[in-house]
Amino acid sequence: MNYNEFLDYLKENNLTVRQIEKELGYSPKSIQNNWKKKDKVPEKALTTIKKFLKLKKQDLKINTLLNTDINNVQLPSHIYKIAKEKSLKNGITIEEYLSSLIISKI
Repeated sequence: MNYNEFLDYLKENNLTVRQIEKELGYSPKSIQNNWKKKDKVPEKALTTIKKFLKLKKQDLKINTLLNTDINNVQLPSHIYKIAKEKSLKNGITIEEYLSSLIISKI
């Protein structure tokens, strides 16, 4: 893939070169000196970017599922009251408080 096709691919996937540098550990000079000047993006880099995009999409799906499940949870009023008090005391939301309880038990 040449460099312009690479930029188009990033744009299609709502990514920027800066994000690729940051998320995948590429240096700006590496991309400028090697990819842009040679007008060729290494196959290994493309594979890594594709895997990154796949993980990003999976993470989005998981977060959507978790948020949907959290929003559908019905708590008994006495438990809700305790959670509300504890969350206010700790300066966090009820969701954050309940999440921390769940994570601490896992």
